[in-house]
Parts: sequence; structure tokens; C-alpha cells
Amino acid sequence: MAGRRVPRPTLSADSCTPRGILLSCLLLAAAGGIGGAAGPSPDELAAGLTLAEVASARHWLRTGEALEAQDRTELALEAFLVASRLDPAPPEPHERMGSILETRFGDAGGAAPHYRRALRRGSTSAQVHYLMGNFASAHGQHELARRLHSAAVALQPSHFEAHNNLGTALISLANAASEPRDVRDYFRSALDALAAAISLQPAHEVPLRTAMTLAHKTSDFRYWQKF
Repeated sequence: MAGRRVPRPTLSADSCTPRGILLSCLLLAAAGGIGGAAGPSPDELAAGLTLAEVASARHWLRTGEALEAQDRTELALEAFLVASRLDPAPPEPHERMGSILETRFGDAGGAAPHYRRALRRGSTSAQVHYLMGNFASAHGQHELARRLHSAAVALQPSHFEAHNNLGTALISLANAASEPRDVRDYFRSALDALAAAISLQPAHEVPLRTAMTLAHKTSDFRYWQKF
């Protein structure tokens, strides 16, 4: 996020208790509800919600999505956290919490555990694989980054950034490889990934410049003669 970094909210364990669920209900009321009009009072909200709705993970997931759409990110995080505790199996609450923490609050480190939980729960979100791949690459885990970015482009072939960053991960693996054949294969795969990125956004200079540099290097006959 551009400009001053916004302090990340604290996700309290109290949010996962019955008391925390009630508190979330009151917070939603105090914030004006999730619609465009003024929200109900706490008493009206408590009367309007059934016990089944309060205990429904799907209800809190939808509430979080509505709050996120209105840029009420701290309340959205609380709602997603409640959803994740009411039903630990679905990946969606962790997908949303990770995305909010990274894209809205600039906290990639805080987002990464949520991405991991989402992936362990079978996430099919290309964006989650892509963002976790970026985190892995930033921490020198280039093989993990390659696998995650590969999964991202398989899930969403139009994901320009994932193709580009897959190419970057493959170049890092080539630079670290000791076997000549591995170096060659990584570079060739990197060119394929960068070519896919260029085909999606031909005017974007980053993959184009990277591919040109790599192509010059790998087209040198003396370079390939070593392999």
C-alpha cells in the first residue's frame, strides 16, 4: 500500500469465544451494520440474529466479505477470524485474512501463516499461491517459490505477475545450481515463463528486459558448449 504504513490490527483470541462473537455483533452494530443505511442498535442486532446465524461460519464469512468491500478492514478481519474458528476446515477465511494483512496493512510476515493454513486446507486461489510464492522467494526459498508460482499459473493462466515471478524463481534456481544440465533446464524454463508473461502484457518492460538479458546469455554458443 502506498504512503504511510497503516498499523496492523490485533486479532485477539477473545474474538473466537462466545463472548468474542457477541462483541463482534456489537461492533457491527456500532459500525453502522453492513448495509448502506445506518445500522441497527446493539439490542436490535441481538434480537435480529438467530443463534444459528451467530454460530454459522458461513454467516461470518459473508459478513467479513461485505465489510471488506466497504473498506472496514479491521472489522472484516474479526469476522473472518470468527468464521475460521467456528469451522476450521474451509480455506477462505485464511485466504481473506492473509490478503488483508498483506495488501491493506503491508504485513507479509503476518499474512504468511494464514496463506499456509489456507494451502493446507486445499486452497484453489491462484492469488494465495502467488503471494505465498513471493514470501518464499523473499526468504530465499526459491524451489518452494517455483512450485507455488507454477501452481498459481496452472490455476489462473492469465496471472501475469505469477508468470513473471515464476521466471524470476527459475533464474534464481539456475544461478544456485551446480549441475550444468540443471542450469540449462532452469534457464530454458525461465524463458518459457517470461514469454508467457510477455504474451499477456506485451508493453510491460520488466519481463521483456529480463527475457532479453537471459536470451542473450543463453544464445551464446560458447555458453551452451559447456553443457
